[in-house]
Amino acid sequence: MIKKIVLPLALVMFITSEVDAQTNINQKDKNGKKTGLWIENGMYGLEEAYYQDGKYNGFYRSYSKVNKSRLSSFGSYLNGKMSGDWYFIDDKSHVYMSCEDIKPNKDLFVNGEDNKKVMPSSKAYVRVYHDNGKVEQEGLAIFDSVEIEFYGIGKWVFRDENGKVIETKNFYKPTLMD
Repeated sequence: MIKKIVLPLALVMFITSEVDAQTNINQKDKNGKKTGLWIENGMYGLEEAYYQDGKYNGFYRSYSKVNKSRLSSFGSYLNGKMSGDWYFIDDKSHVYMSCEDIKPNKDLFVNGEDNKKVMPSSKAYVRVYHDNGKVEQEGLAIFDSVEIEFYGIGKWVFRDENGKVIETKNFYKPTLMD
């Protein structure tokens, strides 16, 4: 169901973007920092992002490296950090993961290299979806880059492809999720 809502929403957001023919893109301010709308090839493919003082700040979209017309993620940044809700889209144009209400993580640590305590920068409610659009797993997560890896904390619910709960786990320590 989320796929039926999110993809049309993304299309509407794309069509109604506040970018018009008069807008200057890929500009730098007087200090040489990126400002305004930038459209460029980035780490994840073609990126459309707004900047302020050289940091991501505002709406963000990325497109597949293979198919530059296929949306692969969208969300927003606030002062260089992911914020709000984010959606990640697979090669079949299905939402495979969503993150709700991304906020700074100020209190949860994980064991990093050499067993040193590390504090991931963000936390959010994460949902991972089966190919059919049903939720596969969901719960609170902490992360630096959710697309790469995230740690589950607290109650997580796991479901089969029909949406039936098959397991509930409580992670008392942040646990790297598959």
